[in-house]
Amino acid sequence: MATSRYDSFVYDDGTLYGETDTTGLLLWAVEIDWDQDYRFDGSNEANRMFSISWSRGRKKMLKQPSIQGSKAVSLGFESIPPGKCTIKLRNNDGRYDGWNDSSPLYPYVTYGPDVRIRNVNQATGVWNDIFYGTIIDIQAYGYGADAYVQIEIEDGSRYLRSYS
Repeated sequence: MATSRYDSFVYDDGTLYGETDTTGLLLWAVEIDWDQDYRFDGSNEANRMFSISWSRGRKKMLKQPSIQGSKAVSLGFESIPPGKCTIKLRNNDGRYDGWNDSSPLYPYVTYGPDVRIRNVNQATGVWNDIFYGTIIDIQAYGYGADAYVQIEIEDGSRYLRSYS
């Protein structure tokens, strides 16, 4: 009798449900140009990262039809919103506090720096670019050992939408 619990259902070839062959060789790089000199200096904030999410622009091509009178009218193409990324970094030592003058990042913790997020497969040495954008907001949460910052990043299409 097979049960539906995780790691207990066995497929015909003997493989357990939920079993994986991951090797743990994937490393993340979160590089932030804090001094805004248009160069990444090799510092990596990924060891402080505990959450990341991103969305990449348009979800569909055509706008939803609207009802005008008794017939549906298509309004054309959907505009492309900027890609967005949110990362959360541990801040228990005040590193990302814009008012902390003993932080190594003081006075650069503000909106505007470029951010490059990548990962590398150590087995193959191949780098994958995940997201590139600009910090638009930094919010601090919590106190002491539970402190963290949430950094909001938008890609370059934000700039393109703002200027003709």
